[in-house]
This record gives sequence, structure tokens and C-alpha cells, in this order.
Amino acid sequence: MKNFNSLYKATALGVAMVFGASVLMMNGCKNPAQDIKVAIATKTLSKSGTLIEFVKANPTGAALPATISVTIGGPGKDLVQTDNGGKDFVASNGLLPVSLTRFATPSAASPIVFTISASVAGYSPVFQKISITSDADLKNIVIPLVSLTNPPDGAAVSQTDKPLTGGISVAETKIETAATAVTPQSVELSIPAGTQVLDANKQAIASTSLKTTMVYYGTTDKDALDAAAPFLVAVNPIGPNNQTITGPVSFVTAGAVSINMTAGTTEVKNFSKPISAEIEINPNFINPTTNAKIKAGDVVPVWSLNEGTGQWTYETTTTVANVGGKLVAVVSISHLSTWALNFFPTTACPFTVTVNLGSDISNYFGYVVTYEYEGQTLSTFTPNLGTFAPAGTKTVTIANPIPFSLKGKLVVYANLTAGLTKVAESPQLSNCSNFTLNLDAPVFTDLVDTEISFVAKCTNKNIIAYPTTWMSINDVTNGVSTNVHMVDGKVNVKLMNGVTYSMSAVYDEKTYTSEAIKISKTQGVNVKNAAGLTIIGTYNAGTQKLPLEAEFVVTDCK
Repeated sequence: MKNFNSLYKATALGVAMVFGASVLMMNGCKNPAQDIKVAIATKTLSKSGTLIEFVKANPTGAALPATISVTIGGPGKDLVQTDNGGKDFVASNGLLPVSLTRFATPSAASPIVFTISASVAGYSPVFQKISITSDADLKNIVIPLVSLTNPPDGAAVSQTDKPLTGGISVAETKIETAATAVTPQSVELSIPAGTQVLDANKQAIASTSLKTTMVYYGTTDKDALDAAAPFLVAVNPIGPNNQTITGPVSFVTAGAVSINMTAGTTEVKNFSKPISAEIEINPNFINPTTNAKIKAGDVVPVWSLNEGTGQWTYETTTTVANVGGKLVAVVSISHLSTWALNFFPTTACPFTVTVNLGSDISNYFGYVVTYEYEGQTLSTFTPNLGTFAPAGTKTVTIANPIPFSLKGKLVVYANLTAGLTKVAESPQLSNCSNFTLNLDAPVFTDLVDTEISFVAKCTNKNIIAYPTTWMSINDVTNGVSTNVHMVDGKVNVKLMNGVTYSMSAVYDEKTYTSEAIKISKTQGVNVKNAAGLTIIGTYNAGTQKLPLEAEFVVTDCK
């Protein structure tokens, strides 16, 4: 006899079957029919697969920690589970696949909303709010981690330890980031003399020191904008006049600063009097309300982000000033969080893009389609055009999800041997009318239609499982990885002939990776790793397909 959790853990073994060992959890009565094999399809046990992917904000930085503990919060947190049906959310090698439970009923009218947050030693804290609107809503959430010692170009970090007397700043205290060649703008924080630091309940903190970590996100480099990406999408933010803006909102930022303070061992969240941040602005930033370079006298909205709940709140506006030849916005800060100079939607831009494909859509495996404005990615329409629609599709229609009158452009990137390369972009929109983009056939045309089937066999329990989860397909040559969603042990992809790939997934806080597999129309595949994974397959010239059968056998399931 089995309860739901034990059944889920049994079926979730299939997630690991391709990639390594796992434990099959079965509770209750011993099955008297030991010779009967039970085949379990897992897609009915979960909904809305979401892959949380942590990456380095600085591409040249050190590798991320092998494991990252993640906190799931928000109103829908109880409906979020790991792939094994558990609640221990740990990313392995940057990847954490989660899903909604089978009891969740997400819809556009009643979305399931939850938050992701992580505090990693040596990195700036991260957080993001996610909204799921349907059972089939698949998301690949990429969260860049900013190293406090090696931030990306366009960003800057300041870490200081300033004296206090009984938790009070005796003299005016200034904390600032340094301007450099790669990050020419900076931010300066001023704490007035006589300011008492307060905790989350606005109680005084009696301490002799104030430790501050401040991260500035500028707009001069794409890596910094990518690092600020979690700040640029808000779900149900509280707008002007304390009115909630329903649904997701995409911000365009002129700069943001994340401030974390500790007095002694207590987090500082409030102050007895406001402190101020003087944020420099990139003079080449395009003000989306004027469609011209920002200048002194422009009015900029100021927003704050509660890093504990993921709630964005409109605070006020500030006016840009020219101070010593630099454009500066001064923000009055009453509580600690992330503060940002964020422009937000006032009118909609409901255009639709028709993309005419030069070949079958399945040939565009790994192609990424984005909507960009002045170098800032406002939205990723799809991280994998090849799986956006069924094979045979030659035309796709994409509706603009940005409720913004920003006249940006559609940009398409291809996963080539040199990495992600821009292959097409639309002209800058002059209005919000519908338009068409013609996309040439892929440069690399020798593709192999690959049908991957996975099965896990638990011999001592006579159970066969077919997993529903995310898997990563990594091009060994260029290191570019593409994430695809597998349903009941099956996924179809177009892979390059002659190219070597590895396949991996995460289960139960571990990463499981296959041996290198060379995709070939002339050579069969027959690989086996030490953990007991076997992958075999031979190209079928008649069907012009490469079926790969992967089997993982576990003999000691518990």
C-alpha cells in the first residue's frame, strides 16, 4: 500500500534513471505479487514544469558552488514541489527542476504565484516572483548570481564596516561604489548623523558596527543588465496610489542598487530618519517615456523591492540633475531592500509578430527569440524555437507579452558551434502595429531527428518508471547547453550530425550526466557509464531518425 508521496518518489526515480543512481521510496505493505511489473507514467503527478537555473553573472567568473539552497515562498509555495515530490529545494550545479503538484489548478484568472530566493556565500542575494497560469505552462527561469569580488562589467560592489555608537551613526556616514572603466557610473549612500538603525519590527539595534554590502547595477553593459533581470519583471506590483497592477509588469531600468546591512548579528531593515542614495545614470540611456537620451530635468519613477516577499512597490519619483557633468538621481530611502529607477508601463503595445521560417520549425533547435529595447532584454518569447510548435510548422505567431509602449525589436539567436550568435532581428518598431519577420533556414542543415526514450527499471520492486522532467543537452564542442522538457520518458530534438553531446538532469540534489554521445548517421550509439546507464541507438535511413533508447537499472530500491 502506498500513499501519494511514496508513489511520487517511486515514479520520480525515472528522473534519475538516465543520469545516475537514485533511491526508490516505497512505504507500507509488501507487494505479494513480486513478479508483476508496475509501469508508471509520471506526467499525471505534476504540472507546469519549471527549471530554475542559476548562472554566473560574470561569464569569466569562478564556477558556482556545487549546491545552492533555495527558499520557495509566496502564496502558492505549498503547491510547489521538487521532481521527487519533496520540499527540500536544492540546486545542483546550478539547476533545480520544480513543478506544481497535481492538486494545483493554475489559470490566467487565478495564477499560482510563488517566490524564489537564495543567499549564497560570496554572492549578492537573489529573488524572483513567478506566476504560473496553466497546467502546461513551462518556464526556464535563469537567475544570474553576482560575485561580490568579481561582478560583471557594468556592475559594482562595495563592502564596508562602519562604526556605530549604540546603533547610532555619530557622524554622517558615506558608503560608495567605485567608478571604473567598465563601470563608469557609481552610487553613493549617505547616512545622516544621529540615525538609529532599526530591525524589521522597527526596534532599535544596539550595536557598535554596521556592515554593508551594496551592489550597483548599471546600464552600460549587457552582463549587468542580465544580472539585474530578476529586478525587471514584477508580478502584481503595487503601483501609484497604492493600487495593485494586475499581472506581470516588465520594467526598464535606469539603474538599481541592492543594499544589505547588518548591525552586529541583526539585519537592518529600517532607520529612524531617511538615508539617501545618489545614483549616477548612464548618459546614453534612452528614456522610454521620451524616446530620447535621458537628461537633467527628466522625471524617473522610483520603486523598491521587498527581497523577502518579492513584492515591488512604487515609492515616488525623482528628478535627474546634472552634478559636476554627471547625471544623478537622488533617492530617499526609509527601509532596506533593492531600490531601482524603473520605468513602467502606462500604455499597452499589443503587437503580434508573424515569423516566416525558412525550414521546418524543428530545425531551429536551440534558437532563442527575444524582445529587446536598447540592449535590455524585456522578454524571452521562447528559449528554444525548435520546440515552440509541432514539427512541420513553417509559420509562428507571437503576441507581445510586454504591456509597454516601448518600441523595441525582435531578436533571434542561434546555437552555433561558436555559441549563441545573433542571426536575425527586426527593425526598430516605429509603432505598435503587427509586423512580419522572415527567418532564414538554419546555417547548419545536417540535422538528425533524434527520438530519445528513457526508462528506469527497479528490479527488486518490479517497477518501471517513465520520467517527466527537464533535461539539458550540452554541446561538448562549444559548451552551449539547451534545456528541453521530457514527458513520460520521451522527447524529440534535432541534433547536429557529427557533433558530440552529453545529457544531464538533476534529481534529489544530485546532477546526473551521461557519457559523451556522438550523433552520427553512420555510427551507432552504445555507451554505458559506471552507474549503470546504458544508451543505445542506430540511425534509421528509412525513417531518417535516430532512436536513442536509454535504460537505467537499479537493483536495491528501498
